[in-house]
Amino acid sequence: MIKKILNKDRYAFLFENPIFTGCLISENNTETWFKDGEWHREDGPAYVQGNHIGWYLNGIEYTHQKYIIEIRKLKLERILKNINAKS
Repeated sequence: MIKKILNKDRYAFLFENPIFTGCLISENNTETWFKDGEWHREDGPAYVQGNHIGWYLNGIEYTHQKYIIEIRKLKLERILKNINAKS
């Protein structure tokens, strides 16, 4: 996963790199995770700024509890897709 420390606004960076996948770290140590240009992270919060965290999948924000449910669904879908591909 790419981690990039920004010396400019993340929106300007994303405008120049619309399908960026990785983590952007701003000057104030805010971490923002992206997949194909959308806020997304499957192993933790996609947005971290001090005590404020945001749980995102494919650009949609979830509560922590709903995020856990959605991650489980996503992993199950991948398992079922792999099983179907093998048969």
